[in-house]
Amino acid sequence: MVFLYSPSFDPGAALTNALIGNDDLLGTTTSGFVANLDAGTSYVLVITGYEGFEYGRHSTTIGGPGAVSVVAVPEPETYALLAFGLGVVGLASRRAKALKIA
Repeated sequence: MVFLYSPSFDPGAALTNALIGNDDLLGTTTSGFVANLDAGTSYVLVITGYEGFEYGRHSTTIGGPGAVSVVAVPEPETYALLAFGLGVVGLASRRAKALKIA
């Protein structure tokens, strides 16, 4: 399933700011739509599975006469892994200082 929002997307209010969406463009395995976008306007493209077991790699094609910049949003697990890594580095640094002093 694919949905387009402007200017933002709020997971707690999924219908707010929704412009267009589709879950079966060319059959049950593809989603998509055609939309005219305005220059200088921020859009959020949300891609999700239809069922809970639908996950994995997705591909997206965006085209048109203008320039499009795409920014991937990290998943919460990415932030958790970053925090864990920083904690390990901090702990290792603290232990190294303690060993150096002793």
